[in-house]
Amino acid sequence: MCTKFPSNYNDVDFALKVQSLGHRVVWTPHARFYHFESQTRSPLLRSFEVETIGARWRDKLDDDPYFNPRLERYVSVWKRNSIGQRSLLDALGPTAPIISK
Repeated sequence: MCTKFPSNYNDVDFALKVQSLGHRVVWTPHARFYHFESQTRSPLLRSFEVETIGARWRDKLDDDPYFNPRLERYVSVWKRNSIGQRSLLDALGPTAPIISK
């Protein structure tokens, strides 16, 4: 795992790195894992992590085939988006997806 992501995006970075090496990341609905997000740290996003993940994986993040087109990309709180409607942030060239609670 990359030390550039001490709090956020380390799982995303790892999965994308594995894929870039020619391996597959497999998802199964039969596995159960429990991850207690932000239980031992602050839930805040750090700007350097957002910038680093965006710079490193922008091409992959922008081509995410599983992203729901009814949601706006790259906003701190996901909002419903009309099909075919682009948000201002999406049109301006976003940095990285940001998810907050």
